[in-house]
Amino acid sequence: MPEAAILELIRARLGLDAASIGADCVLRAIERRMELTRRADFAEYGAFAAESPGELDALIDELVVPETWFFRDREPFRLLARVAAEKWRTAPRVRVLSAPCSTGEEAYSIAITLAESGLRADRMRVDAADISARALDAARGGLYGPASFRGHALERHARWFEPADKGMRVRPAAADCVRFFKANIADPAFGANEPPYHAIFCRNLLIYLTAEARARVLANMDRLLMPGGLLVCGHAEMGIVRALGHPFAPQPGAFACFKPERGSRARPAPEPPMLPAATPANARDKIPGPREKQQARGNASRKPAPEAAPQQPSLERIRALADQGHLAQARRICLDFIAANPPDPEAFFLLGLIHEAAGRPNEAEEAYGKALYLAPAHVQTLVNLLLLCERRGAKDQARVLRKRIERIEGRGSRREGRGERG
Repeated sequence: MPEAAILELIRARLGLDAASIGADCVLRAIERRMELTRRADFAEYGAFAAESPGELDALIDELVVPETWFFRDREPFRLLARVAAEKWRTAPRVRVLSAPCSTGEEAYSIAITLAESGLRADRMRVDAADISARALDAARGGLYGPASFRGHALERHARWFEPADKGMRVRPAAADCVRFFKANIADPAFGANEPPYHAIFCRNLLIYLTAEARARVLANMDRLLMPGGLLVCGHAEMGIVRALGHPFAPQPGAFACFKPERGSRARPAPEPPMLPAATPANARDKIPGPREKQQARGNASRKPAPEAAPQQPSLERIRALADQGHLAQARRICLDFIAANPPDPEAFFLLGLIHEAAGRPNEAEEAYGKALYLAPAHVQTLVNLLLLCERRGAKDQARVLRKRIERIEGRGSRREGRGERG
């Protein structure tokens, strides 16, 4: 069919897997661009987009609307601050990459974090890349409305922003440390002439890419990250990044790993200790020898030690397992936690994250629904459920969820998104 050629163009040029955001969403975006450019059919528009880099940029902007804010998830920035203070204080210049950087909130959050950890402006630089020209224009402007400040981010970091018309603007002390540029991190030549980075933030991109594009991004990040460097990804991408074999950061919620230092051998992160296995039946039937009999008589004269209480699962342990990519074990323990405790919205939210990371969107939606039944104003659950609905083309349900989020956060209506980055 004619539209297949356009989907292949998107796949070949961008590495985007249309199914990851919903083929219907992609086709609607194409139809909007066809109407605006007055192209009669898919064949005519496909030829036009293939020959016009500017039109391909416009289609990109239709496909991916950023859903990001300052200090999103917070834990990656806490980890970055700790590593910067402990390991990079004496570095001549600390370099961090944010790709894709979307509208810039993440890149500025990185610069602010490094400054607050004690680094001077002349000893750090944040490179921020994206394929969307429109997103980069917004990022360079540094002007943000209420939707970009959630979870008291503005209150905690107010000195880095100044009031401006229609919002708050990033002050030069942070803005001057960030360099924005147009590039695709899935391009094999990305960053070919760049020195290595101390840290790379690449969040919520890999889940939207084809297998080939994912492999290129992983290769680029591994090439550009210096030994001992920090790599931060999205919560649903830990299983993908696990292929690099880098040990995961022991900080729940950070969704990060460290590239091994020079001379150490990269290998997959070891599985965490499993619960003790039951004693095999044949072990009980084994006939004891003389040594075992003597040991048994000695043990019989001693007072038996009290049995240790079994370790109770906790949300922190479940989250740590999920962060390390051990999704099956995390899911099993999370279900045990839910069965053994009173209804807890955080447990169902965490179960939804695990299902989503494992590629089970239907189960994730069900878990998020249970979390919202217990806590109707749980914004992060609403956001995750909204994105899942948008990916499967449930436009009306997504619109209802977006309005709920806007009412809870007390902000005005925003344009409907069709994907998430940053």
